[in-house]
Amino acid sequence: MRVAELIRKAASRLLIAGCPNPERDSELLMMHATGWSRERLFCSLHDSLPEPVVDEFLELMIRRENREPLSYIVGTKEFWGLDFHVMPDVLIPRPETEIVVERAIQLAPAGARVVDVGTGCGNIVVAIGHARPDLHLFATDISGTALKVARRNAGRHAVDRRIQFVRASLLDPFAPSTFDMVLANLPYVPETEAQILMPEVRDHEPYVALFSGQDGLSLLRSILPQAASVLKPAGVILLEVGLGQAAAVRTLLDPGLWDDISFSLDMQRIERTLCARRR
Repeated sequence: MRVAELIRKAASRLLIAGCPNPERDSELLMMHATGWSRERLFCSLHDSLPEPVVDEFLELMIRRENREPLSYIVGTKEFWGLDFHVMPDVLIPRPETEIVVERAIQLAPAGARVVDVGTGCGNIVVAIGHARPDLHLFATDISGTALKVARRNAGRHAVDRRIQFVRASLLDPFAPSTFDMVLANLPYVPETEAQILMPEVRDHEPYVALFSGQDGLSLLRSILPQAASVLKPAGVILLEVGLGQAAAVRTLLDPGLWDDISFSLDMQRIERTLCARRR
């Protein structure tokens, strides 16, 4: 069977399984199985493949048919123009989280001390470190496995010597007035919404990286007072929040501690990223 026919048949099965982008997924799985670039793939559509490569492609297709996320199957996800290693122990980076990176790069003063809380695969802190070599960077996570993934990604992009990784719950280890900026993309999905999530998310991504209590705000309630403590005066917090949560998050901000409160919109016009300045 030729490459084009394999891709077509796989895309048909993925469509039946409910995968949102079956043609794209089939092509990417073929590229992964063969080790080809996209250009090589399109030049080889009428070629036949060795049986072991066909078998590998079909195994990958079955995994995707079972709604395993494509990023876990191929082991990487692009974020901020960089490739990140991902695995089922870490959340897959989302495009909307690039807003945190963009604002941090814009707002961090020269030589600032910046901490990324709940770093996961390290996409936020590594992207910022890649763009701003002047910053002093820290990253925390409660998961030792996540920190190993983050360190691997930091090494992949040659910023590992400029990031201090700390296994910790939120900001527990840090003294008052330590940082100029706190960044966080913490779990914010309400547990009550688990059944409406896509199978790729609900059944495969780590529960602890997705859900935060019945209303999705449990960890946000915890981090805001901690951030107010560890930030220097005029320090900034950038915090990703979920759909429809901006109003509730505003009520969690003590007006005696925070100034210049605003939310940046994502591509869907959702208030996605909180920015607030410590008094």
